[in-house]
Amino acid sequence: MGEGRSEANGRRLLVDLAGLSFVDDRGRQLLSRMYASGARLAGAGPMMKALIAEIKAGKRGSRVHHRRKALLSFILLLLSMFFFKEIASAQAAQAVEHPAEIAAKAQIA
Repeated sequence: MGEGRSEANGRRLLVDLAGLSFVDDRGRQLLSRMYASGARLAGAGPMMKALIAEIKAGKRGSRVHHRRKALLSFILLLLSMFFFKEIASAQAAQAVEHPAEIAAKAQIA
């Protein structure tokens, strides 16, 4: 096999994923590099076919990427809930009159 090339005796390397049901992030990265170097990927079952399609499309299908997006979304949700709570509390505080203000209004009337 030549350096950086997935060929043996002029033939492309075939990576058969038919016996797999799961590939972790490091395996996905390795398969992506192998495909980029010219290897063919083959697999059976919906998970492996989807993985192969993602690799061929060049999509970032890593679980780490999805976890980061989910964590960022969760943090943004928590921050927005905190700020909306603070805004609602401030508005509620403005709506409630202080007893001294009520007494002052009663003396004017």
